[in-house]
Amino acid sequence: MSSFRFDQAEGLRRLLGEPRQQVFSLLSTARFQHKCFLFFNLASLLVRQGSRVVVLDAITSPDGVAHYHPPLLPAVTLEAVASGTGDLDGIFSRFPHGFDLMRLSGHSPDFRKNSLFAKRLDFAFESAITGMDIVMIDARLDHRHGFPLSMMAESQLIIHVSDTEKSIKDAYLLVKCLTHRFGRIPLGVLVSGSEERHSQTVFRNMAHAAESYLDTTLYFMGHVPKEVYPMQAAVAAGTARNGVTDSFSAFQHLAGSFSARETASRNAYETTGA
Repeated sequence: MSSFRFDQAEGLRRLLGEPRQQVFSLLSTARFQHKCFLFFNLASLLVRQGSRVVVLDAITSPDGVAHYHPPLLPAVTLEAVASGTGDLDGIFSRFPHGFDLMRLSGHSPDFRKNSLFAKRLDFAFESAITGMDIVMIDARLDHRHGFPLSMMAESQLIIHVSDTEKSIKDAYLLVKCLTHRFGRIPLGVLVSGSEERHSQTVFRNMAHAAESYLDTTLYFMGHVPKEVYPMQAAVAAGTARNGVTDSFSAFQHLAGSFSARETASRNAYETTGA
């Protein structure tokens, strides 16, 4: 476990005020394929633009993004590192397009029930993301409407919704749960499966309901147009065939939303190096 120790130089850089990771927790009510398409293509494009990106699968079930391509499933989990049965060096799986993937666990224990283990898990995660610019988390609320990692609760929370009645209803329920659990914090909304004008309509309807009934503010992160959802990184590569051009433009806008420094003002969590 020699690699599982805090990087003191990184801690000093943080104290000196150098840029910290931007952490995004995405809670999706869209289909599995649509969610994976979003995560992988957005991560690939952010890498192309010069960011060091890691994706964390915190779902702990087969519908997490890490399970889309089993051959690249990381062998070591954060839970294994925290429990002392795995080494931090083996936690990452590198995707061909330059971003890293890691996963929280292979099952679904109540991580926050044991406060000491919860702290070790938080520590393992903070150690793992040292040196990264952007952290994208495939997130889900647990039975207590909480998160397995402290950083997730304090990160920028984004709801990924598709243009279907069920997805929109489930997304509003998520807004309600998040508001009751964490208070009236601003929540991002990202819409898949429709063109920009209709995506804006979906967002406005959700924002109006959240403001009227929950006194919660939503903000629009962007949209992904309706298409066939190719799982290769065609969007990240800028492939201009089969209707991918519009999606590439949409992903460029999304990448700007995720990498722009002003998003840090919405991200209440900044690792402290303590």
